[in-house]
Amino acid sequence: MPSPEPSDRGEGVPDDVFTANVAGDPIGNVGAAPPQAYTGPPIRPLGLTIIMVLCLLFGVFGTLQGILGIGGLFLGDLFAEMAASSGDTAQARMQMELQETNRRFMIPNVLLLLGGITIAVSLVAGGAGIAMRRLWSVGCLRKAFLAAAVLEVIRVILAGFQQATNMPIMERYFRESSQQMPGFANLTTTFMWAGLVFWLVWATVKIGLMLWGRHYLGSPQVAGYFGAPSTDGHQESSF
Repeated sequence: MPSPEPSDRGEGVPDDVFTANVAGDPIGNVGAAPPQAYTGPPIRPLGLTIIMVLCLLFGVFGTLQGILGIGGLFLGDLFAEMAASSGDTAQARMQMELQETNRRFMIPNVLLLLGGITIAVSLVAGGAGIAMRRLWSVGCLRKAFLAAAVLEVIRVILAGFQQATNMPIMERYFRESSQQMPGFANLTTTFMWAGLVFWLVWATVKIGLMLWGRHYLGSPQVAGYFGAPSTDGHQESSF
């Protein structure tokens, strides 16, 4: 068979493919071209993206909560005076006694709030650092998560002491109010204990998230994204 003219091959058709097609083999014994290596920016792991978003959210809200909390501590006397001027003597007495308790716990509460603001700012900085793929953000967040877990434990202990002091005061006020509303004291006390249990569960969840985040940030997967050696020895996961 005479060799086909080059115009019959078509532009860009390799010689071996054209020869195979002429011989009646529509596929040809031609190996597939190897895939090209991905040369773009590294893809952020899903777990790291979740940590970044949570750090930014909790950091912003934590900062605002800390500032409002400090303001509330120093404005407690004003609230007590407003309750005293309402004409309800039982309410006024309860507010004055609760404010006295707040004064006794003022210094540790202020220190906890200042510590919380510092950690919240660190979370915002670390989250922004992850978004910009800065290696320092890993160390910043690992320290912030550990400090947040310790601070949460201290906050639970302090709140337990303060709640144990405030509970008898509020129960006494509720008993006085229940003289006109039967069953009000028991119902309110039940809601108070339910709120305390919910708060303890939420604190436990937050501590667990902080410890998980600190552990995950030391994984080989995160280290590979930032191009640094891992600090933990566990195996790389898909999350």
